[in-house]
Amino acid sequence: MTHKHWCEIGQHEWECDGTQAVRVWAGESEPTPCEAVPDNGIELVSCPEHREEDRRKFAAGQEVEDVLKIYHAIICEPDDSPAFKEAMRLLAGYILGKD
Repeated sequence: MTHKHWCEIGQHEWECDGTQAVRVWAGESEPTPCEAVPDNGIELVSCPEHREEDRRKFAAGQEVEDVLKIYHAIICEPDDSPAFKEAMRLLAGYILGKD
């Protein structure tokens, strides 16, 4: 059964047969089966055409210590934890161009 993903690199939807998605952000290097998403939901996964560019950009982002802190806090910390609050402060600084 086919379904759609959103390619953030190419800014487009792409059709997947359920076995083509490589989740670079999760450290995958090979396609893994897709799981169901909520109604009207769409998973952000780079299409095969843009996968290598995604890998390059993701690897570059991992070299920045603050990016890793932000990612870890968003994924692993409760919303009211000091680590989460610090991550949001860092993220706001990047968005606003401030420290």
